[in-house]
Amino acid sequence: MTASLKPLDLKKCGSAERGEVVIDWVLSNLGAANAVASVEAELGREFWNVVEQHWASFDRINHEFYEHMFARFRPYWLKSSTVQNLPKKLQSWRGQNRHHQQFGLSWTTDRTMAEKFARGLRHTNPDPVLYQTTVNKTEVALVLNDRNESEIVLFQRPMNFAEEAMELNAR
Repeated sequence: MTASLKPLDLKKCGSAERGEVVIDWVLSNLGAANAVASVEAELGREFWNVVEQHWASFDRINHEFYEHMFARFRPYWLKSSTVQNLPKKLQSWRGQNRHHQQFGLSWTTDRTMAEKFARGLRHTNPDPVLYQTTVNKTEVALVLNDRNESEIVLFQRPMNFAEEAMELNAR
């Protein structure tokens, strides 16, 4: 990070706070970015570095904000080799509680993993649901597998998907 951006320190925050700390950091730098194009480019490149390094460690994600920032900073995104090596189309799933308010950017290419998320890591979701969609690789911002979740992060939430209710004790 260069001197024109305010510093970002994620070492002192937990996984539930980390996504919000990044949001605060982006917002604190946007004034300068709006005023000077070179700061916009610098912030965009650093935003993608931070997201790629830390996304998997975010436990609460404001998907709406990140979707907006993904669109704003997409010109500064560099396609990783993991995204380049994806097939043209991917079948992907997202598991969550049906009543969860935010539909997310994080999906998995592993149906079994999505089922685990739908039920909750401790089988605590009272109304699990599984979503399925097919995405083009051009819609994928990140490929993350550091937690063996076969996670893909999309630039924007999909509009077309299938929904499947799940029995809590199934499988």
